[in-house]
Amino acid sequence: MLNKRINRIGFILANIHSGSALKLWPPLIHEVKKAGVEFFIFPGGRLNASDPEERIKNTLYKYVDSHIDGILSWASSLGGFVKIGELTEFHNQFKRIPLVTMAHSMPGFPNVEIDAYNGMFPLLEHLYSVHGYRKIAYLQGPVEHKSAQDRYRAYKHFLNQKKIRFDARLVSSPFAWNEGKQAIKELIIERTLIPGKDFDVLVAASDMQLYDALQVLIERGIKIPQDLGIAGFNDSIESRIAIPSFTTVHLPFEEQAIAAFKDLLKAIEGYPVQNEKILEGQLIIRNSCGCNELNKVRKYM
Repeated sequence: MLNKRINRIGFILANIHSGSALKLWPPLIHEVKKAGVEFFIFPGGRLNASDPEERIKNTLYKYVDSHIDGILSWASSLGGFVKIGELTEFHNQFKRIPLVTMAHSMPGFPNVEIDAYNGMFPLLEHLYSVHGYRKIAYLQGPVEHKSAQDRYRAYKHFLNQKKIRFDARLVSSPFAWNEGKQAIKELIIERTLIPGKDFDVLVAASDMQLYDALQVLIERGIKIPQDLGIAGFNDSIESRIAIPSFTTVHLPFEEQAIAAFKDLLKAIEGYPVQNEKILEGQLIIRNSCGCNELNKVRKYM
């Protein structure tokens, strides 16, 4: 009797060493071992990134070839510098084999999403209702990143619900996840806004962005949360190593990756797979907003 051929799966993502990518590996590799597949990782950077050292890593994607039986793509991690249509076009080159995406919907292909839009509301409600913050500054994420724009859209809708006038000066231009310093400098240097006076709380589209911005605030002698409340998003490692630790929103990236991986296995075996799955997350309350108790958790619906 011939041995069954082992499936070869390729995992495409921007990086394996920072932000939310760090959270994926233990649970995902556990599932890979259980499935008994060969797993090839292609951390080829964001598509057309502004940093030449990151952009040159894009050449790694050309090695995702016909020897792979199925592709799992953390598609949203590749975005930020290309339009949504270009992200779809990039993935179209792999349509000849089973493909499952994370956070990028393509007609006819399974996708596992996290609802970032609704995740932002409990965070803002906590800042508004518990702490009484009204001057809410916001650091935008990449303009071409769907989840980043969902978060910003929620911010604007929340202000409208609370009848707080939208002030464009309190919102940074769109910046990459690793450009928090540039974002906060735009507010306090270019626009001459005073933290604690012109805005009483700062919300960032990601913890990585906020962690970067925090270094600038500390250098300027701003005490967190005594002078300024801050809050992030994602519950990535940066939110836990920061002092004080960040109030944030936990997004279930581990569950997202595992669900997408299992869907890919089904697709390879020819079983029908649900086109769209949407996961929820949790509000994590720590110290940076002004709360004294650590690790309070509130699930959002």
